[in-house]
Amino acid sequence: MKEARRLGRLAKGLMALATAGVLGLAFALAIVGQGLAFDHRVQALLAETATCCSIDGAAWNAEHAGVFRDAETGMRLEETWFGVLLDKDRTHSWLASFLPEDRRVLVDPGAPGGSRILSLEPVLIFTGGGVALVESGRVFHYGLQGWSPGGTLSEVKARVLLIRELRRVFDLARTRGRLDLLELFLRSPCWDVVRDAAQALGERGDPALPIFRRFLEDEKLAQFHFVVLHQMRFFMECPGLGPELVHMLDRELSAVERSAPYLRGWRLRYGTTELILYSLARIRCRDCREPLSRLRDLLETIQDYDETRIREGVAELERALETP
Repeated sequence: MKEARRLGRLAKGLMALATAGVLGLAFALAIVGQGLAFDHRVQALLAETATCCSIDGAAWNAEHAGVFRDAETGMRLEETWFGVLLDKDRTHSWLASFLPEDRRVLVDPGAPGGSRILSLEPVLIFTGGGVALVESGRVFHYGLQGWSPGGTLSEVKARVLLIRELRRVFDLARTRGRLDLLELFLRSPCWDVVRDAAQALGERGDPALPIFRRFLEDEKLAQFHFVVLHQMRFFMECPGLGPELVHMLDRELSAVERSAPYLRGWRLRYGTTELILYSLARIRCRDCREPLSRLRDLLETIQDYDETRIREGVAELERALETP
């Protein structure tokens, strides 16, 4: 009897152990499955946003977005697209600069004089992000190039909500410290996404350096190189960085020479050249004299182009090299 009871207890223990093992395995598989689902979601969203739209930056940066209409008491919120409207006065301050008609001039070859005034009814306000005007169901967003025509209100809303979902998963990847996913965000065509991804990676310190190096070696991403270089200022003590910067300066000069005499190519890479010069000055890299001399000669041939900041960078590097 005693032996039977002992075997019974042993069997129960083994069953409990097996049950715990199965539950643990199921839990681990569920965690792995959730991780894979999240990775796939990030990749799918980045694929959907592979082409950048003018309104993406406003959607990415804003804390609230909604459609407003004029009312006797001021602009009235008609529909919220995302976020919570916490400060109505702050929201209206984003619209204030566009109240004068001369701030709402749209270039329109079909209009008398080649331009016309956009109305303020209704208005799409991105608090912390920008303003868009809606005319005859079509959205016009204000950006660096002035007013840009977009899609219909429903099309723009769908795009905005897509960007907000992209922002949500980015924040999760950032919180979880997923450098592999942050590298994917770094290669987005949207400047605001690249900026925040570079900052998130920079916060991770040395583990981010190989990612930055891969990014800077990719010539297709040249227009965003300056964003990463801005973060690499925190890695100035890294061994071997001087020769890398010299190589990059040589590459930038080759790009400038290919774009002469109009320098259209350099206009996209201007900030990169400037940051390289100041970075070389900071670490007092003595191996940059040849490309520096080449850059001086190149500057002497440039006409009708404002290269003041580049010249200032050259002067800063020259001063650094003269310091013992």
